[in-house]
Amino acid sequence: MKEIETLIVRFARESPNWGYRRVEGALANLGHTVARTTVANILKPNDIDPAPERGKKRRGVHFSVPIGPPSPPSSCADVTFTSPELASSARNGSA
Repeated sequence: MKEIETLIVRFARESPNWGYRRVEGALANLGHTVARTTVANILKPNDIDPAPERGKKRRGVHFSVPIGPPSPPSSCADVTFTSPELASSARNGSA
C-alpha cells in the first residue's frame, strides 16, 4: 500500500493539473485499482490540494442539442475558387 501512496503523491506533484480521477486512471493503467476518494484521502494529509480545475464552473456554451434547424448541405456550385490554378483545373475537370 505504501508503494501506491508514493505513486499517488508523485503523480499529483509532477502533474499539478491532474484531478483525483486522472490520478486514479493513471494508477489503473499501471494495474492498481484505487478509488477516487482513496486518492483524495492520501493527498489531503500530504498537503496537496485538489487540482486547480476542480470546482470551477464550465465556461461557454454547453448545449447538447443543436439550436434551430440543420443547415442544408452545400452543393459543388457553392464553391468559390480563390486561386487561378484551382479555378482552371476545376474547369478542365482535373483534380
